[in-house]
Amino acid sequence: MKNIFSKVTVLLCMVMLIFSGCSSGIGKDESIAKINNREIPKSEFMLYLYEATQDFKSIGGNDIWDTDFDGQSAEELVKERAFSALQNVILTGQKAAFYGVELTAEDKKKAREEGDKELEVITDDQRKAMGISSEQVYKIMEDTLLYQKVYDKVIKGYQPSDVDFQAYYEKNKDGYADTYTEYTVRSILVKEEATAK
Repeated sequence: MKNIFSKVTVLLCMVMLIFSGCSSGIGKDESIAKINNREIPKSEFMLYLYEATQDFKSIGGNDIWDTDFDGQSAEELVKERAFSALQNVILTGQKAAFYGVELTAEDKKKAREEGDKELEVITDDQRKAMGISSEQVYKIMEDTLLYQKVYDKVIKGYQPSDVDFQAYYEKNKDGYADTYTEYTVRSILVKEEATAK
């Protein structure tokens, strides 16, 4: 656990250094990017980075940080995934009105409860490193819930047909071929001789 916390701290520091090169100086919660005219504070990205780090840790354990992902380090991939998730939530949220989706009072209460759960697992040192307030966490949880509601509305009732699936597969199969590994198996063990025959 200590090793993971060290990796997270190093990763957070690396991100801060990377973004500090983009301007003359870092303020307490300086904007690090702009997505569709929305300024993204460093603290917001840091929470997404923390979540992405936790996801990677849960999937690969302590050894995940030594893994090479097709020439990309785990740290680089975590940063990319965190920013991609942040971007998806923001852009989808900006389309909410188009789809007639908004948060109800009950949704906001649920988002606050999720924020409280998040704040329980983040240590004071981690919060300080992120520079994030409780209110920012609650707002991020609202944004995430809005994203989910828009997503659910868009896919509601959508069922791809076999014809559509086959057409998509035929069009894209060459691109997927590099993604998968083909194995040639010499033996398959089964319990009964009859099944084997």
